[in-house]
This record gives sequence, structure tokens and C-alpha cells, in this order.
Amino acid sequence: MELNSEFTIEFEWLSLEMNNPMEQETFAEIMISVGDTVVTEVKDLQAKTVRECIRVSAYHMAVWLVSNWWRLRWEPEMNGTDWKLAHQLSAAGGGYSWPGLTIASDGEFVSFQQQPLKKAAVAPVRFLNEVNENIPVEVFVKTIKEFIDVVLGRLRDCGVQTGELLKQWNKILQEEKDEKLYRLRKYEALLGMEPGMATEGTIDFIREKSYKTGRGAIEEMMATFRREVTKGIEQAEKLAKKAQPFELEVPGSFREHLQKYSFERLEPWQKAEKVAEFIRKKWGIVDGPISNKYLAETCGLPVKYLIEDFQIESFPGSIGFNGNGSGATAVYLDKNWITGRRFALARIIGDVFYTSEEDDHWFPATDVKTVRQKFQRAFAQEFLCPYREIESFFGKKQYTEDNIEELANIFQVSPLCVKTTLVNRGKLGREVL
Repeated sequence: MELNSEFTIEFEWLSLEMNNPMEQETFAEIMISVGDTVVTEVKDLQAKTVRECIRVSAYHMAVWLVSNWWRLRWEPEMNGTDWKLAHQLSAAGGGYSWPGLTIASDGEFVSFQQQPLKKAAVAPVRFLNEVNENIPVEVFVKTIKEFIDVVLGRLRDCGVQTGELLKQWNKILQEEKDEKLYRLRKYEALLGMEPGMATEGTIDFIREKSYKTGRGAIEEMMATFRREVTKGIEQAEKLAKKAQPFELEVPGSFREHLQKYSFERLEPWQKAEKVAEFIRKKWGIVDGPISNKYLAETCGLPVKYLIEDFQIESFPGSIGFNGNGSGATAVYLDKNWITGRRFALARIIGDVFYTSEEDDHWFPATDVKTVRQKFQRAFAQEFLCPYREIESFFGKKQYTEDNIEELANIFQVSPLCVKTTLVNRGKLGREVL
């Protein structure tokens, strides 16, 4: 299954007398499409017509995109008003009716989410289409850059001062060429900050700790803890001192083989399924569930660590420590029930295979929606409860709650794990999640 890579912004300039010359010269009919879905298809409640474009100021849209460039590029999906203002196109403002399109990045892919409006309270239009698409981040960047360049070109051609928009855009283009500034802007976005907001002390702390955790791991910690990253890293360091000894053998041949896979056009869950299938085969795991005994012994853990209750800390996730490129030497699991601990352990196993850099010494498994965390969760799903087993179990059975729970009990995973796999495979609608 190939990842969708179509993202277009088409527009036609319109003539309209307005007070603001920037708005007047950039007033346009704009059609935004992702894959086969037209994001901007609307029902005009006044004209009683349906059209595929919106009539708005391209200038306002460009300003919003430029103002939130780094956060759109790097910040994963979160909750909160501040996040929504930076990631929902409806915040572009200017008095226009914008689609409620949410844009979020996991680092490698950009997701587009939109729910159709059943009724419009005040707005003169009602957006009709549901959107749930992912595209490679490079496609997103290319399309947005082309759009901004066209808007700036239109202003120049019409003799209108480009002003602050051009100044901000040129600054971004320069920062992208400067490796140090580029990384700083990425860090700020992962922390949920606007450019220039991170204090020098915070950035110095992150850079210092990255030598201990690994660059990839520190970025996961930033995305998880955001502005509380200092506190989060210090808490993880305390956990490392009392984590359960853990040893996972990862032969070099495994890594070499996995690196030969061509994953470029696959989504994280598709990559993870291929890796999980390969690992099960290499470890000689036959069809059926993986026992607690086998899972624990494979990782050098006592079985009781999986099946007995333990006091858990107030840490938002599980984490492995002190990896040397081939495994981890200690692990902390943040769940206090068997299915949760099995899944958390499988996520860390997946993360060990995901990280190819020898200097990545922490393996955080959290709820944040970065590409690395998505891979972990999908790996754990396929490793513990392969899709072929789900297909075999259901056969002609209905995907009822009772049947899903029965299968989950057999494989000692949560019903949510089974549902997520069925959603990813298109067997159930995303609303069940």
C-alpha cells in the first residue's frame, strides 16, 4: 500500500474592491486537495450551490503559514488552544470562512484532518468533506513554499509592498540553510514554542543531555514534555537508577537486513508491520500468541516482572536505558496490568530496532504522536497480535465488541490494539477509536 503524495493548492485571482491593497490583489478562489479529497468543497448557503473552492485572501493564508512554519513542520498533534491556533487553518482569520483543517507533523509525514460540518451556525458556507490523509513532509513543504512564492510574486506584480510577510519568509529561508539555527527552530517547535522563545539555559541543558540520551531520544523527550522537558529528563534519570535489568540481543545481521527494506513510501504502521513480521520469523515465533514466559526470557527479564503488580511512578510512558546500539540494559514499564506491560515492553523492543544510531541510549515509549512513537505502537500491535491471525480468527465473523474482546484475550492485548489494526487495514472506520 503506497502512501498518498498528492497535495495541491490551486487558485484563480478575483477582482474585488477592498480597503487593504494586500487583500484586494490576493483575493482569490482557492481549492485545496489532499489525495482524492477536496478539502475546500463547500455548500454556499446563500447561493444554494456547491463548489470546490473558497473565496478568501491568499495573503491571509500565506501570513498564517509563514507565522507557524516551524511548528507546522515539526510539532506533533497535541491538545490546547495554543496548539490549535498554530495548526488549524480556521485560525487564518481576516473575517473569511476557512475550512476546519488540522495540520500536524510527526517528523516525516504531515497529517490532514477535517470533520465535515453538519450545520453552519453563523458562517455562510458549510464544508462538506471529511479528511484523513497523510503525505510525506517534503511534499507538504514543496507545495506550501510554491504557494507563498506565488502570493509574494502577485503582490510584487501589482506594485503592492510585501512588507513583513517577505521579511519573515526570507528569514525562514535563511534559517533553513543554517544547520545550527535550523536545529534550534526544530527544538523550539517540539517544545511547543514560537521561534526565539526557548531560553538559552533550556537549549544548553538539552544539548548537554543529548550526549547521554542520544539525539533522537532527546527529541522524543522534548515532544513529550514540551516546556517541562527539564523536569521530565531529570525524572527519567531517577527512574534509570531503579529500572529493571533488561537485555535484548539484536544481531547485526538483523539491522543490516532491515535497513535494506525500501520504506520510503510507507506509513509508520506499514513499516512497523514489516519489521515485526521479520523479527517474529527470525526469533522462531510460530503462529499464535507469544507467551509471557517467552517474551520475558527473550528480553532477559523475570516473568514476574510482566505478570505481577508493581508500584509505578508518575512518568508519562515507559522507557529503556543505556542502549549500546544492540539493545537496552534496563527498562521501566509504566503499566500495572499484564496486557499493558506486554504492550509497553513490545514497544521498547520495536524502538531498539527502529533506532539505528549507535549513540541513542534511551528508548522512550510515550503517548506523543511522533513518527517514532507511531512505529513503536504499530510494531507492538503486529508483534503481539499479527494481522494474519486477526484475519484467520474473524473469517466470516462480525467485528463485534464481543468478538474483538475474545481475540484480545487470546493474544493478551487490549481490545484497542485489535481495533487499531482493523482501522489501519480499512476494516473498521476511524470513529471506533
